[in-house]
Amino acid sequence: MALTPGSRLGVYDITAQIGEGGMGQVWRATDSTLGRQVAIKILPDAFAADPERLARFEREAKTLASLNHPHIAAIYGFEKSSGMHALVMELVEGEDLSQRIARLRATGASARQAGMPLDEALPIAKQIAEALEAAHEQGIIHRDLKPANIKVRADGTVKVLDFGLAKAMDLPAGSSPSMSMSPTITTPAMTQAGMILGTAAYMAPEQARGKAVDRRADIWAFGAVLFEMLAGRRPFEGEDLTEVLGAVVRLEPQWDALPSTVPARVSQALRLCLRKDPKQRVGDIRDVRLALEGAFETAAPHDSSLPAVNPSPRSSKIAWGVAAALGLTSVLAVWALWRVAPPPQPNIQFQVQPPEKGEFSFPRISPDGRLVAFVSKGQLWVHSLESLQSRAIPGTEGASSLFWSPDSASIGFFANGSLKKIAAAGGPPQILAPSGRSMGGSWNRSDVILFTEGQGVSQVSAAGGAPVAVTKPQGSDLFLFPEFLPDGNHFLYAVYGGQESAGTFLGSLDGMEAVRLLPEMGNAIFSGGHLLFRRDQALMAQPFDDVGLALTGGAFPVVENVASSWLYSVFSLSHTGVLAYRGGGASTGQLAWTDRLGQSQGLFGPPASYSHFRLSPDEKRIAYDIRADDVWVFDSVRGVPSRVTFDPAQDNFPVWSPDGQRIAWSSRRGGSYDLFVKAANGTGAEELLVKMGTPTGWGTDWSKDGRHVMYQRPGDKTGQDLWTAPQQPSGGGSVPVPYLNAEFNEQNGRFSPDGKWVAYTSNESGVDAVYVQSFPVSGAKFQISDGGSSQPQWSTDGTELFYLAADRTLMVVPITRTAAEPFRPGLPKALFTVPTVQGGGVNENSYAVGNDGKRFLISVGDGTGSGPPLTVMLNWRAGVKK
Repeated sequence: MALTPGSRLGVYDITAQIGEGGMGQVWRATDSTLGRQVAIKILPDAFAADPERLARFEREAKTLASLNHPHIAAIYGFEKSSGMHALVMELVEGEDLSQRIARLRATGASARQAGMPLDEALPIAKQIAEALEAAHEQGIIHRDLKPANIKVRADGTVKVLDFGLAKAMDLPAGSSPSMSMSPTITTPAMTQAGMILGTAAYMAPEQARGKAVDRRADIWAFGAVLFEMLAGRRPFEGEDLTEVLGAVVRLEPQWDALPSTVPARVSQALRLCLRKDPKQRVGDIRDVRLALEGAFETAAPHDSSLPAVNPSPRSSKIAWGVAAALGLTSVLAVWALWRVAPPPQPNIQFQVQPPEKGEFSFPRISPDGRLVAFVSKGQLWVHSLESLQSRAIPGTEGASSLFWSPDSASIGFFANGSLKKIAAAGGPPQILAPSGRSMGGSWNRSDVILFTEGQGVSQVSAAGGAPVAVTKPQGSDLFLFPEFLPDGNHFLYAVYGGQESAGTFLGSLDGMEAVRLLPEMGNAIFSGGHLLFRRDQALMAQPFDDVGLALTGGAFPVVENVASSWLYSVFSLSHTGVLAYRGGGASTGQLAWTDRLGQSQGLFGPPASYSHFRLSPDEKRIAYDIRADDVWVFDSVRGVPSRVTFDPAQDNFPVWSPDGQRIAWSSRRGGSYDLFVKAANGTGAEELLVKMGTPTGWGTDWSKDGRHVMYQRPGDKTGQDLWTAPQQPSGGGSVPVPYLNAEFNEQNGRFSPDGKWVAYTSNESGVDAVYVQSFPVSGAKFQISDGGSSQPQWSTDGTELFYLAADRTLMVVPITRTAAEPFRPGLPKALFTVPTVQGGGVNENSYAVGNDGKRFLISVGDGTGSGPPLTVMLNWRAGVKK
């Protein structure tokens, strides 16, 4: 159920959506039983799939509901209804403190006038302190105090929101954290082992360093908020997350940014709140409140703008200690202001989890280092490193590789035979140019986009138009992964070819002759004076002069093991030094049988990489390739895998012969792809089955009568065409013929059991969809699915056709045949969601249909249904071991 104005959730009548934060949507509603207005915070769907976490959240919510204070927004209860889980809270009207500060800053004549007047700021601060004091007395820490969580009503009353929710959304110790669930920032250095909670600008140094936190973290955040209220600027700023966290850990605030009218007692209290070492920081917010009110002043007159408060006996005892600490603080502040050079920025690392039952495919960090775009569940997603919230971008179904605009506002991507762009915030996509299955693109500040088209690199305007070639073809070599250098003229690209022609090259828009920089032929990125690239299993960096266009030093490792899929290494780098990568190592993929409801029926085979797997006709074996390098077969009867291919060239996309005795696969030997065949038990010699001679291409099916092998290869009019190679009963060669070679991409061809029809994927409607056409072609043709679908497969008896929808739901279509209608498709029906295959894509084989049509073999990743996390490294050079 999706909430809309006028809908109902339990006893609550929904009236309007009023927000959407890292924890979910927030709605205004009316309690039909009590008649009061409330705020409804909808919890993410992932909670419903985790009963233990949900129960823990309910327990925490009950504890938080016990907070009863005039300056704390109340939590009324926990609502479960219509499959949704929601927190019911007090509805607080008015602007939040961040809006108020921004409004004052915008109207201020100078930086010193941008903050709040003292007589407005101190009463607000006093109420915030009172709210923290009441919560701390009950053992509750806010953990996420910031201006956006502080509401100020029109009458001046303060309400602090979201008390304790950062902890409530956290995971119990020992669990696998879902980083996208945190309300603001979540990193592997948190309040329990491995996590951080809090917004970076208000995060205590111990949080940024990954240490445990207590109420002193709230006191730090209070000081940061008060500083911003008075100065009109944050105490710790920077152009990106790296600089902000570095300032929090290493630098002092610019104390001279405080207006001269701020009393000494206030600036002194601020200095104690913002001590880096929590042991030196004031430990009780009550003492801070009393200090602000002048309780500890002895030499200076009391501020008449605030009511007089008598210090408590406990506070009197610490007065001399506070006064002594203030002198040291002043010395440290003066020293900080006169420093010539700031200390080095720290290296901070954390992990981000993909969406539930999704993965990080083609992750790219934005140039400003704030966002990660990636492909998951068949479409683009954007993940904010400042809030650690992932969101899908509608209209990007079928997306493959992607790249950012230089201003980090738009994303270029490839989908359904076209190069497109879309705003990172969402909106309608725009088609820029036709494209096949391009691998990589790059966008410079002159709005020129580079992308690859098989045997060359092309350029096109970011406004769209006709592509223009900027490199010359080199035989059948593939051109991949273009990447602009900062000057916007020169660029890097990879060439996949023979030993002499392969590598990482330097090209330019003005037609300079290509220069080979590295023998590695994967994706390479330049940032901060270094080229980053993958060598063997390691992510390496090598100094590079982007003006002199030459390597200037030796390579050194940055990450010991980085994941890869074929030639693509899973890493990305921002202009600001933020590195995002996925670690490599042993595969955790796993195959499992499941029924038509998606319920597991047991595992099949050992953990391995199953991006291209095929089930044998007798259901006892699977053929698969490992990292697209070699073909293997696992025999479930013997319980052991055996290697089929041994050639150093890449061997992938295995296909079974109809009798299960042989396996065909594609191999790039001699510089081009051809189809080979060998006995499935690995014995005997390899034979050439089909001579393709193309830069890409692979087999997709073998007809049940054994007479035809279907394969896909680049076409003359578009990226991919479907061809067939008739097989002679007595063996021998065959003459391949095109089956479908229109101006569209035709892929994934599968013969029907009777050999009279072919199911395939085509983008002729503008997006990938499943079609069925007669074999041979006679004009009979049917569109089976809507946009974004792929991977058609038949049931053994041909009465059903299966395919994956754009969201990876496995769909089934009944097929009936009569004399009048030899082929009649029924209505599609959803079965269950198939997890994303690591390293897969539109040409993956992520499920197989059992012979009885009642069970399916699927890749379940590591068993959780989600892919591995993404590691984010802030200021990667500081973390390199030298």
